[in-house]
Amino acid sequence: MIAFAQQGGPGGMAAQMAEIGGMMHATAKTCGGYSEQELATMKQQQKAVHLQRGLDAASFEQAFARAETKIAQRWATMSAAQRDQACADIREQIAATAAAAR
Repeated sequence: MIAFAQQGGPGGMAAQMAEIGGMMHATAKTCGGYSEQELATMKQQQKAVHLQRGLDAASFEQAFARAETKIAQRWATMSAAQRDQACADIREQIAATAAAAR
């Protein structure tokens, strides 16, 4: 309960989840595998869930954009080889997680 209060209650936790969505969005843009339409659809789905959980639309957009920009800047500082390796590592982790879930 204390951790929940420190996160700002339901709004704080929802904003953190929106930030995670923004980070994943920037990573998906960099690593590929999704069209712009698919990314937009996923963002809208995430937004709808957050709105149902009490986060207002403006707060969602701010948290999402803040995190997306921050991670996009980190990706931009990497060399092409570093980006390729990071994307390969992420794909490998996703595949391992999916295999473990079966």
